[in-house]
Amino acid sequence: MAFRSSDSGYADTCLDHARRLFEFARNYRGKYSDSISNAGQFYNSWSGYGDELTWAAIWLYRATEEASYLDAAKGFYNEFSMSGTPSQFSWDDKKAGVQDSVTDSVET
Repeated sequence: MAFRSSDSGYADTCLDHARRLFEFARNYRGKYSDSISNAGQFYNSWSGYGDELTWAAIWLYRATEEASYLDAAKGFYNEFSMSGTPSQFSWDDKKAGVQDSVTDSVET
């Protein structure tokens, strides 16, 4: 998606890195603020990691149109209880974006 029209080689590199980061996050779950305790003083993850994992799967689906990413997003949506009324959309809480994006991705 990003850079695709201006530099397809760089876009491919970005997509490759996104895929690998997603697999890493999927396999080694946890909040970064639990691993880097000093980060918690400034950017503690209050919402956990489920919303970011779901958000990543949605964007990878949009970038690749590979059904496996949409399936992952739907699974994470349920696993991490992404339904309900979100209070915000922020660097820490992606629930509102996840809800809108899953609905949009399922309908298209």
